[in-house]
Amino acid sequence: MISNLKKFLGNPAFLSTGLIFSINSILFSFWVTRLPYVKDKLQLSEGELGLVLFFLPLGAIAAMSVISRYIQKWGAGRVTIVTSAFFCVTMIVPVSAVSVWMLAMGLFMGGMASGAMDIAMNAVAASLEKQYKTVIMSTCHGFFSLGGMVGAFIGTAMIGLKIHPLYQMITAAVVLLAVLWLYLKPHLWLTGQEDGGTGPAFVMPTKPLLGLALIGVCIMLGEGAIADWSAVYIEELTYKGAYLAGLGYAGFSMSMTIGRFWGDSIIARLGALKIVRAGSILAIAGGLLVIVGIPWITIGGFMLMGLGYSCIVPVVFSASSQVKGVSPSQGIAAVATAGFSGFLIGPVLIGFIAESLSLGAGFIFLIVLAMISLFYAPRAFSLK
Repeated sequence: MISNLKKFLGNPAFLSTGLIFSINSILFSFWVTRLPYVKDKLQLSEGELGLVLFFLPLGAIAAMSVISRYIQKWGAGRVTIVTSAFFCVTMIVPVSAVSVWMLAMGLFMGGMASGAMDIAMNAVAASLEKQYKTVIMSTCHGFFSLGGMVGAFIGTAMIGLKIHPLYQMITAAVVLLAVLWLYLKPHLWLTGQEDGGTGPAFVMPTKPLLGLALIGVCIMLGEGAIADWSAVYIEELTYKGAYLAGLGYAGFSMSMTIGRFWGDSIIARLGALKIVRAGSILAIAGGLLVIVGIPWITIGGFMLMGLGYSCIVPVVFSASSQVKGVSPSQGIAAVATAGFSGFLIGPVLIGFIAESLSLGAGFIFLIVLAMISLFYAPRAFSLK
């Protein structure tokens, strides 16, 4: 892991790409740690919150359906920088919302920015892998998890210091926009220019890709659900204990970070199928700890789920680029769009389950999804 990280950190283009992944996750973490505040401020029930959260994936899916056309026209690097800047600004709106409709509008815009940024930054990573003939996808996703961990810890600290959410998000936007413009733009602006063309904006998954897409949806739906609901769940368990609220997602992100930074070497030794099956088993075990309902055990369960999830998505993305009869970019785009849709729709589904049954029942649903990943993995990888 150390040698891989040294190589990654020593290349300005690689490091800049990793930081873009981190920026995406930091902003998202700031939002999820403030979800209880927004829920209480607007006096939303769990079902109402779940419904309004639907505007986030709605915006993301709208952007994902067309963003590849602009990547082909302007290049992955330019689109990444522009959409990252848009994401920085739009995430100020949800925490400042004074009505449900303002919250919905802010989440829709944030979803558009996040969805477009997700596809563009993965396209940048894929372009750099092709250019340098190396593998960096797992490490880039490790930086995404690192950003989630850092953002959750900072967000939790901001709650403890009683910093107003609006001031927090405005400060974050100013700082991250400066980093984007002064450091990241020079290294990434021209990346991905070789991918220009007039191909279709979106390609539906073919039969060999459907199995990989299913696993991607199961795992990334779980990631999105934990991101949006772990703080609310722990806050309920601790009777409104704000200091612990963000630690579930922080621990989850920390485990994801560790697993993904080790990912490249572990994947090379064990192979893709064993990674997916072992990761799914760990996620199931972690989910069982989460639903115990004892705060510190629940936090440990989220950490175990993060370790289990960590390498599955990079493995699935890599496999999707090697499917016969499909170009690497089309394979990644199809599976990534399905996976990111699951990531963003997950919180909505958990909200409806929580309203009908309980929030704990929502996390049981994540255990079922990990079981689907476990048992379907052999078939998915046999279709490549």
